[in-house]
Amino acid sequence: MAIPFADTGAAPLTQPDLVALAEQFRLQGVPLVRWVPRETKGGGFGNPGDHPFAWGVWAMADGQWRRVVSARGLPREWTSLDRVAAWLDGLGFDSFTVSRQG
Repeated sequence: MAIPFADTGAAPLTQPDLVALAEQFRLQGVPLVRWVPRETKGGGFGNPGDHPFAWGVWAMADGQWRRVVSARGLPREWTSLDRVAAWLDGLGFDSFTVSRQG
């Protein structure tokens, strides 16, 4: 099985994709929340020099790990694990896995 933070070539997921795949029972396991180097500069913590890492979300759909991205195609990133948990809870997920390697 491919590791979730490697490029698998699978298309990323948007929030509506994530919800639709869950409703279709096409997600395997639970989402993975991982501490990763920041890829976006926006948000209320916009200085990557001061905040070089953020939380990203991956989900396994149809046997491939796929990164969750915004509607604009940029990786979704959070600086607070509490906010990621609240976001996933709002989408109907009652659990997730956390990795803070790196």
